[in-house]
Amino acid sequence: MATSECSEKWSNVNTCIFIDLYKERPYLWNPKHLQYKNKLIRFDGLTEIGNIMKISVEECEKKIKNLLSQYAREKKKNQENKKSGAGASTAKNIWFAYEQMHFLQDRNKPMHTRDTGEEETTSAVLVSIF
Repeated sequence: MATSECSEKWSNVNTCIFIDLYKERPYLWNPKHLQYKNKLIRFDGLTEIGNIMKISVEECEKKIKNLLSQYAREKKKNQENKKSGAGASTAKNIWFAYEQMHFLQDRNKPMHTRDTGEEETTSAVLVSIF
């Protein structure tokens, strides 16, 4: 594919359309979704997006990977700007799709887990008592 053809395909407008299609299918991006681990449903979702965008499933996967990487970089940059106090002056440097991809902000937050260390200590005490 020629460079100009590639840049036309992934113009800002087409990228925004792609992001909207991805967002409409939470089973592709939300690990808490019931169908997230269902490979057939995920493949069907990527196929739907591919058909609409006239690209292959492989291209969809590649574009998603690139968008997620770019979003993570921009999110990190934004957080560093807030820490340094430079927030307002660098806000213009934010990537055009940052706000549109903000639905992913909690995607990689760890799920609430129990501390098993306390249970083990309690169990050891109970065993030693008996």
